[in-house]
Amino acid sequence: RQRNFCWFYSMLKKEKLPSYVKQGANAIARMLRELHKKHGPDVIVESTKSPTLALLMNLQPDIDVYVLHLVRDIRGIIYSVQKHKKNTINGHIVTQPPETITGIMRYIAGYYFQNLFCRKAGERTGYYKLVRYEDFACHPREELERVLKYINIGGASEELVKDNTAQIEQTHSLRGNILRHDTGMK
Repeated sequence: RQRNFCWFYSMLKKEKLPSYVKQGANAIARMLRELHKKHGPDVIVESTKSPTLALLMNLQPDIDVYVLHLVRDIRGIIYSVQKHKKNTINGHIVTQPPETITGIMRYIAGYYFQNLFCRKAGERTGYYKLVRYEDFACHPREELERVLKYINIGGASEELVKDNTAQIEQTHSLRGNILRHDTGMK
């Protein structure tokens, strides 16, 4: 991923993107426009964690790209990765923790590169907001209010978070952490 982003970012700076990249961006933009036309959401959350996709969508003049960069302290990530997470649907293990110090160091380096690329992409779009996972976990209503204000949607956090408890509904995710598919009070 890091190599792809570096290549893409350098081509973008030189304004020399290959035609197939532009065609791909246009295809994704058409899909987002159709989604908006049929379902009417004011905000579409794209959660692939791909800075390259943010930059591609930023090429579309009618799409405003807001990068919301959620980061977690690396110690918490390593602790979390070390635990095996079980799929609540069929009980199999869905993550494999790094088993050696080299694997852990490679994981940490990848994490820092991903964050650097995310910041660069966000700065390029003109709309970038950093949110710390630990702040969100301790003060969900306040952090959610900041995020909603950032994307010009105010006042919705009262409905979503009450007494530091969030009601989590079923998501329509195509991929991601299996724990997102759990519902109920968290």
